Amino acid sequence: MKSKNLIVIPVHDQTEILKKNLPLLEDLCQGDESKLYDLLIVDDGSADSIDELLGDNQWIKCVSHEEKIGFGGSFITAYQFARDFEYEIMILLDPDNDEFIHDVAPMMDNLKYGYDIVTCSRILENYNYSKFQERYVEFTAEISNALKDVTDDNLTDPLSGIKAFYVKSLENMDLTEFSHGILLQLWVQSSYFGLNSIEIPSASGESFGRELELEEDLLEVYLAVLETERHLYKKSPLN
Repeated sequence: MKSKNLIVIPVHDQTEILKKNLPLLEDLCQGDESKLYDLLIVDDGSADSIDELLGDNQWIKCVSHEEKIGFGGSFITAYQFARDFEYEIMILLDPDNDEFIHDVAPMMDNLKYGYDIVTCSRILENYNYSKFQERYVEFTAEISNALKDVTDDNLTDPLSGIKAFYVKSLENMDLTEFSHGILLQLWVQSSYFGLNSIEIPSASGESFGRELELEEDLLEVYLAVLETERHLYKKSPLN
């Protein structure tokens, strides 16, 4: 029996963290409550062997990219899978966070309150916040301020890859960025289409800033994404 809820884990050489969480994932997907979730791993051209992880675990679905194309590419692949196989809810997790499995329940609880998108901040209520590298904090603050200028959304962690949303809520969006910039597209377009969203604390903030190490001059890249989206989606059609 197929679940209505799809957990998605985009990976690139993160097999060890997945192995650690596999028993908990199996409980969610194969447990006594008649399959609350299905699991999709999007392998973005990993050098390590994802096949070893899958093994005889036929309950795990996997889509692989032949080479690494980026977080945004994995997001697009996962969304298309969820849409084409008619899932109602997609839950996107971050395997760089050791405790990523614990973000599932609070996101699902908040979706039940009527939100279209629930996002987990690695900053909110994080007692280790002071240990984050200052350059990551400053970078994120600048992106947050630029996003607020476009959408009025006041997000502390707009580049967080920990999210849950109703698949149908994205049907009118045009998400094209292959970098983490796709999340900025998501926020601008969600505002344009009048979606309801909420930001809640993540169970772990261990991955904060790693998305900023992937390429050089990412601040300019992300600000350019926001400027493009500003011109494409000038105001909500509901206004």
